[in-house]
Amino acid sequence: MAIPTWPVGLPSRPRGGTFQIVKPFREPLRTEMDEGEQRARPLTSVRVATLSFNLFMTPAQAVSFLDFVETTLIDGTLKFTMPVLKPSVGMVERTVRFVSTPQPRDYSVLYYDVPMTIDVWSW
Repeated sequence: MAIPTWPVGLPSRPRGGTFQIVKPFREPLRTEMDEGEQRARPLTSVRVATLSFNLFMTPAQAVSFLDFVETTLIDGTLKFTMPVLKPSVGMVERTVRFVSTPQPRDYSVLYYDVPMTIDVWSW
């Protein structure tokens, strides 16, 4: 099964001042030893970062976004590819998954604010 792609008509650049690196990588698995220091090792061989940011969307974009999340991503449970911001590099295409289902909220008459937290593979 092919990984779905972020719809072309939807914004992906974070709204100014909302981008945050929640975790640059997953916490290592730690094991207590009988003697000496703990042993630590990565959980995965691929770096997975957690990012948080908000997007501005028009009402039509918000409808398209909700359809993408509910239908294509089966209520936001599937991985998908989208452009994500990587500081000092710019927008890069990566595989991501929602940490929790984002809900658009009214920002003004013309825009919705869509806060989201995503896990990003190979960030």
